[in-house]
Amino acid sequence: MVGAAGWCMRIRGVEEMWRHVADRWTVADLLRWLDADDDEAVAAAALCLGCIGDAALSPSLAPLLHHADPLVSAAAEQALWSVWFRSGSPLSQSLICQAVCLLEGDRWDEAAAVLTEIVTEEPCFAEAWNQRGIARYLAGSFCGSIADWKHVMQLNPYHFGAMAGMGHCFAVLGRRTDALDCYHAALDIHPRMDGVRQAIQQLRSVRPIETIAAPEHGTKLLSVV
Repeated sequence: MVGAAGWCMRIRGVEEMWRHVADRWTVADLLRWLDADDDEAVAAAALCLGCIGDAALSPSLAPLLHHADPLVSAAAEQALWSVWFRSGSPLSQSLICQAVCLLEGDRWDEAAAVLTEIVTEEPCFAEAWNQRGIARYLAGSFCGSIADWKHVMQLNPYHFGAMAGMGHCFAVLGRRTDALDCYHAALDIHPRMDGVRQAIQQLRSVRPIETIAAPEHGTKLLSVV
């Protein structure tokens, strides 16, 4: 399984990789590999689940964020982002890709408008709410971001990015205790978030946290400086 999955991960083109995984394994097959003794097999299974699964797999993938092997944790994180983005309708998935491109181009208000369209039509698509939280944060609408990220956590309690994002908002607003609570909650979900640990250290030393550029690909939590 590891060798086949490794070959699959080297395929050029995401769609080809998805087809390769779907042709060879079912979700049930891959879930069984998550309990394997071989860490490489666990990491490979997590990545493959990210190719064919959806947000319903979050309870199975999120515990791997605590895995002793950092490669397994990284594979789980990548898989979670993948399934979260792919949990809307085909139209919503297309629109959220447009919104991410707008975020990467610093067109935050336009991105927020597209994301508002998505959540209006598909209010259970948690990642659309998360991306709108990012857009609002970058535009300086911190209370709006907090509202969006609270909604994300109601829909997807495994979303470490949304929880960390709330921490950033509270930090900027000067609500130190609330920020620390959110940061620690984020680390409870994903303990290998170095940026969040740095944010905690900054708050404890009373150093300010600044608003920065959009996260890479518009998918990860906002970093701190």
